[in-house]
Amino acid sequence: MQGYWGARSLDLLRTVKSHWTSACRISFTELRAFLLSLVGRTFSSCSPSSWGFLLKGLVARPRRLAEAVTMAVKGHHYFRMTRIVLEGRSQNSESVVMR
Repeated sequence: MQGYWGARSLDLLRTVKSHWTSACRISFTELRAFLLSLVGRTFSSCSPSSWGFLLKGLVARPRRLAEAVTMAVKGHHYFRMTRIVLEGRSQNSESVVMR
């Protein structure tokens, strides 16, 4: 992930104790979502940082891979939505100036 957010997420992954749901079996739906996420992540612009985060999370806490994947997906969506909102604001400010 990107800089500070990725470091904070890895710290959280390392320090928070595992919850009982971490030991649950993975369903087919979750496995499918994970595989689709990997495919999308491979062709994404943030691919290197995302893969790096997943690898560091796997090394730090192998049993918490599901949480690392969840954090990576949420982080990706956070940065994507932030970019969309900021682009929308800049377009709106340009249209106000044009009037």
